Amino acid sequence: MRNLLTRDLAVELGKLRLKKHREEKRRFVIEGERLVADAWRAGARVSIAVVEHERAERYKALLEEMEAAGIPVLETTPKLFEKIAETREPQGIALVAYLPVLDARAALASVPEGYPAAVLWGVSDPGNFGTMIRTTDWFGAKGLLFSSGSADPFNAKVVRGSMGSLFRVRLGEITTVDELHALAEESGRELVATVAEDGTEVGEWKASGREILVFGGEAHGLPDELLESIPRRIRIAGGSAESLNLGVSHGILIHALTAVRSENV
Repeated sequence: MRNLLTRDLAVELGKLRLKKHREEKRRFVIEGERLVADAWRAGARVSIAVVEHERAERYKALLEEMEAAGIPVLETTPKLFEKIAETREPQGIALVAYLPVLDARAALASVPEGYPAAVLWGVSDPGNFGTMIRTTDWFGAKGLLFSSGSADPFNAKVVRGSMGSLFRVRLGEITTVDELHALAEESGRELVATVAEDGTEVGEWKASGREILVFGGEAHGLPDELLESIPRRIRIAGGSAESLNLGVSHGILIHALTAVRSENV
């Protein structure tokens, strides 16, 4: 017989929707069948699992795996589950997981040799952030850096947008421009600013496999302090549209530089 989720605990878990509570408790909520399964298979550090009574049979095999590993599983009603969930139509299963350490050095080291790395600087849109985590995973880069002014990677929209890739990509946070330059020098990599104009067109870029592509937010791009400190710049030639979506730009550049690297091996 499983224990029941109490109302008080449901309210406390619901507070994890806010960044300040996630940071205080060092935990975040993973919601939905696919994300829960991806997180568990990827080895996320799970505190507890919560499931609606009537959906427990649907998730039986997964929940039994967790219980065998010593993870407490709490059952609840749909009404109480809604206090935890952020989706409009909850799937009745969620995990509470511990926040991973956002070590920038470890994240950069996880990018395989010869692959371009990337850093998101002031990327505040959670949808773009989630997409870029997913793209990083797709191309096998394994690690992604971001500045402290970017969206919280454990925001529910980022988690959903990553489509499970959040649990397979090592993330690292950088707080200052100087820290970024020091990390690049230490790793033997070269910072490359991504720009809309006045840069080398991607088709003419001579890839080294040592690039750290620096992406700014869609609204303001890279700050002057950072842009002026990076002499090498890359751009994507465009047509009549005013701009290219940031997530799309990231995908194009990572693919292009990875493809060139493969051809040169």
